[in-house]
This record gives sequence, C-alpha cells and structure tokens, in this order.
Amino acid sequence: MDFEIRKVRSAQGPRKLYAERAECAYRNLFDGLKGKRPKVGAPRFKSRKDNRQSIRFTVNAGWKIIPGVKLRLPKIGDVQVKWFLTLPLTLSTMTAVNDAAGRYFASFVVETDTNEVLPTVAPEIGIDLGLPHFAILSDGTKIGQPPLLRRAEKMLKRERQRLSRKTKGSSNRTKARLKVAHAHARVADRRRDFHHQLSIKLIRENQTVAVEDLVVKGLACRRMAKSVHDVGWSAFTVMLECTVTRYGAHLRANEPVRADISGVLAVRRQGRPQAPACPRLGVRTLRGRP
Repeated sequence: MDFEIRKVRSAQGPRKLYAERAECAYRNLFDGLKGKRPKVGAPRFKSRKDNRQSIRFTVNAGWKIIPGVKLRLPKIGDVQVKWFLTLPLTLSTMTAVNDAAGRYFASFVVETDTNEVLPTVAPEIGIDLGLPHFAILSDGTKIGQPPLLRRAEKMLKRERQRLSRKTKGSSNRTKARLKVAHAHARVADRRRDFHHQLSIKLIRENQTVAVEDLVVKGLACRRMAKSVHDVGWSAFTVMLECTVTRYGAHLRANEPVRADISGVLAVRRQGRPQAPACPRLGVRTLRGRP
C-alpha cells in the first residue's frame, strides 16, 4: 500500500504539468480566435516522427547531478554533459531536448533573485529597424546586420543537393538530413547570439528603449521576404522585451510611421534633378542623353 501511494504521488507532478500545458495551449487558441493575440493552431499530440523531441523530469523522477560532468537520468543512466552555467543547489524540473540537428540540451527550472536589476541610467533611446542597417538609433548610431543566411547559402545549397540524391528511408539520407539541419541550426545560433548581445548592450546603456511594433508577417510576403526573415526583427523584439523585464528597464512599442504614397512620390519628383533636353530633338531623357 505504501508503494502504491508513493507511485501515485510521483505521477501527480507530470500529470499536473501536462494539464497546465494543455490549458495554456487551448487558452492561446481561443484568444487568437477572439483577436486578443495572433492566431495559433489547435494543440495536437506529439508525433514520434517530429524532428524535435523532449522529455521532462520532475523532482520525484529520480534524476540528479553527479559531481563532475555527468547527469544521471532515470532509465537512461549517466550522461556526459558540458555545463555552460553554474546551477544553484535547488532544482525543480529538468527537460531534455533533442533538436532537429541531433543535438541534446538539458534545461533546468530554478528560482532566481527578482531583485537583480541594473544600475539606473538616464539616457533614453529609440530604435528604427530596417534592412540596409539592422537598426539605426535615435542618436545616429548605425548597427549593421550580419548577412548570416546569405553567407551560408552556398553551403546550404550544396548540402540540400546531396540530400536530394539520397534514397528515401536510407541511413545515408538520415545523415544528410542531419547535416542540413546542423547548417540551419548554426545560422540560427549566430543570429540568436547577435540579438542577445545587442539587447544586453542597449539595456545596459539606456533606461528606456522605444522600438517599432512592426508587422513582420505583412512585410515578409514580398520580394524581400528572405532578407526580412534573415534579420529576425520579431525575435529581437521578444528578446529585448525579456531583457527589459529581467533587469527592470522600460520598453515602449511605437506604431510604425505610415507615409503617404502620393507624398513620397511628390518628394521624389521634386528632389530628382531634371535632365537637360536635347537641343536637336527636344527630348528630355533620364540620363540627359537622347
């Protein structure tokens, strides 16, 4: 009887966690239908064929950290890990993730100090996001954008061609698919690192940050869709918001400036120098030559 009670108690944690996740998914679905947030799809069961797999262990699951570079997981054993941060003594939940590139990550739920704030500074700054430059600050500073996807296009093309030549269902195709996924993951990691460093720098130097609330979905349906997705405006805005919330700064989202097309055309026509007319034919050309 005692064993059955312990078994039920250990199962209550994951069941409660999954119920909360399902409730959050359905709440996001109905809020999207009501217009409170962007629309999302209905929750679905996880497939075994998904490229991203994850498993979550609660405190009662029996996992623990072994002194050194090992992590003991139930029904798996000791796993060699590479620590990036020093973890506190109290850990509540651990999630093991296998991404599409075949890499394994372990994330932990810990309690952090809510009083961790940066020193208050006076400056306020505005950010104008764009394509020629990733951002132009209100003080005139221009931040260039790293052409991450453009730089890796040749390698991605070569790996995708090798993948297309492999027989479906073979082990060689699986290896080629992992190489393509690893190449995409490397581009995404570099972009995420650039966004993280820039957001931290802006929050450390400024107390209030104003940024445009761009509709990326509408901007990414034209010829510049690849360039728009390459810079990652939405990911940078979300990371900036998380950084502001953590360190006690202020973030203000402004509506993008909507210029009148007729006004823009009038300004262009007035600003363009007129080409001289040909004295023999009387024709005015764009380059000033008949």
